[in-house]
Amino acid sequence: MNTNQSINRAEGGALNATSVSVHLLLQFAYDLRDYQILNAPDWANSERYDIVAKPKASEGAKEGSSRSESSQEHLRLRTQALMARRFGLVVHKESREMPIYALVVAALRCAMSCSNARLPTRSQPQRRTSQPLPSSSSFPPTCS
Repeated sequence: MNTNQSINRAEGGALNATSVSVHLLLQFAYDLRDYQILNAPDWANSERYDIVAKPKASEGAKEGSSRSESSQEHLRLRTQALMARRFGLVVHKESREMPIYALVVAALRCAMSCSNARLPTRSQPQRRTSQPLPSSSSFPPTCS
């Protein structure tokens, strides 16, 4: 069985989908990520379909071969309608709190020995020592 799935926009605003799952069609039609589709039946991932959907002649003539954002949105809306008609799709949109990860820049550290000064880090509690902390003019350290 061919597992290469593809969804393409063809001339005149047509939709050509090859060996696609309902799950992938949902992602395309509603501009979703995989983790945003919940409670779909198992067959939504396992069953594959080949789809050639052409818009009415009047709609296709308006779009022509345009690849604009609005023609992409029209294709998404037509795909939503197709899924409602052919698959009996009913969707429910909701907002959920989900875990996220924050990407932050770590403090600059030199991999080579570039200074004898001990710099404070956020993961270490600052201790009072007899050595003074480096002044702001010497931070960040420069490697030589």
